[in-house]
Amino acid sequence: MKVNAGFFLIVLSASFGIANVALAACPDGVIDGAEECDDANNDNNDGCSALCEVEAGYTCSGGNVVNGDFEADPVPVPPGNWVSDAEPTGWTLRSNSNGVDIVGDGIYDNPSNSIAIRLAGVVGGNKTGAIFQNIETVEGETYTIHVLAASDFACVSEGTAPKPFTLSAAPASHPNTPLATDSFASSVDARASDAWTAHSLEFTASSNSTRVSFTGTSPDGSECGAVIDSVTVPTVCSLLDDDNDAGPDGGDVEPDDGGSGSDTDPADSGNPLPDAGPNGGVGGGGGCDCAVASQNSVPQISVFMLMGVALILRRRSSLRTLLRRGTAT
Repeated sequence: MKVNAGFFLIVLSASFGIANVALAACPDGVIDGAEECDDANNDNNDGCSALCEVEAGYTCSGGNVVNGDFEADPVPVPPGNWVSDAEPTGWTLRSNSNGVDIVGDGIYDNPSNSIAIRLAGVVGGNKTGAIFQNIETVEGETYTIHVLAASDFACVSEGTAPKPFTLSAAPASHPNTPLATDSFASSVDARASDAWTAHSLEFTASSNSTRVSFTGTSPDGSECGAVIDSVTVPTVCSLLDDDNDAGPDGGDVEPDDGGSGSDTDPADSGNPLPDAGPNGGVGGGGGCDCAVASQNSVPQISVFMLMGVALILRRRSSLRTLLRRGTAT
């Protein structure tokens, strides 16, 4: 279930004068509609803007959990009922799992009062509720998995002991070697108002595909286990160059060493220009990538020229005034 309601996000394209309108919930940690990223916050200047657009100079990943709210599911779940041992869309049952229930509208007081997933217990019982999903990641980036959880106390014989579950992240190619794992439990019933507790797990990806797994771990082999909903892995962004000196033409900008050089970088697609980078320059004459500076200098020069012309005209006007006064006297 998405906690944030959807709204119309209007993105104006200044380059083409086109308004693109898409239905999206920005931010909610899930990329959908016309969103380019979704880091689950309204901050700007962090790589992903408040309008869920990737900001200049950044690269972003994450925000790509499929059906994390469990609503996009073709399995028919009658209101007030559930479907046992079913596989939610976008998710996979663990090979020996037979304790995953897709619970329909009206059972729990979850964020949208709609579909959620119940994970039966494991230890000492015949149920092994476990699901996972492989998500795209970038090696070395740190992500955070978010989930809302509660407990199902419908099985009276089991009492009101918290129903625990384990959340883990592991390389998809080595799912039994977790990057991070933790156990959580809620002591309140999923049927109670405001019963849902937010949990999170941080991990640093070691490959381009990471497995996110949930496993019910009630010690009594419970039929009524932990209940999860609203799974997200929000977008994370980083600068295109870790040392903040990447030029738009692909060349690094070297510190000024007092020398001079020539730009032979074909990516500039222009004539050789003084350049301080290793893309052909001998030294760092100006400490900047002049292939870029030359493009940006035109409007600056125009401004200075206009200021100079205005100053000259003003002085001429003052001189004429003085001459007129002299003639009058």
